[in-house]
Amino acid sequence: MALAHSLFEGSFSVDASKKFIPFDPTIHRAIDRPSSMFIHVHPFLIETNDGLVLCDTGLGQTNPDGELFLHQNIKKLGYETKDVKYVLMSHLHKDHAGGMVSFEEGVGRIAFPEAEYIVQRGEWEDAYSGINKSYRTEIFDVVQRSGNLQLVEGDGIVNDEIRYNLSGGHTQYHQTFHIETGSKHYFFGGDVLP
Repeated sequence: MALAHSLFEGSFSVDASKKFIPFDPTIHRAIDRPSSMFIHVHPFLIETNDGLVLCDTGLGQTNPDGELFLHQNIKKLGYETKDVKYVLMSHLHKDHAGGMVSFEEGVGRIAFPEAEYIVQRGEWEDAYSGINKSYRTEIFDVVQRSGNLQLVEGDGIVNDEIRYNLSGGHTQYHQTFHIETGSKHYFFGGDVLP
């Protein structure tokens, strides 16, 4: 039976500076962070017949040992990072794309070396435009060198279980995904779902 899992990375407040500051409502007060949005970062892991599918990669936060929380959460579910076969990127803002790679001692490595990273070509090009502070191009440089990047355009099919649709909205080239496996149909809407 196919299941979906939240890989909760944390709650944050974000103001005009676009910095993500940890926010715990049991400790912090929203009133002390004026003009902030409050965001819960939840990449999702979906079990399919073809392997694990990761929907977005969160901020790329690490534990005190330097391990990505994303990796830690996948292992807590009883899987290994090598079990991830597809990384589906709705868009490339840093709160969705930070965990595409991990950095150890300043060296970037692709976080899921067995996976294909599915990204809209227009989103990839916009990320390098320098117009928006929400992109971290040092992450994308590592992904591009890895050979795991698959740039797609418009609507299409990844495999028998996964299809993508160019939705626009949050970013011009934002995409959504339908994952149909077994008797389950999962929809991942990234930032256009809310």
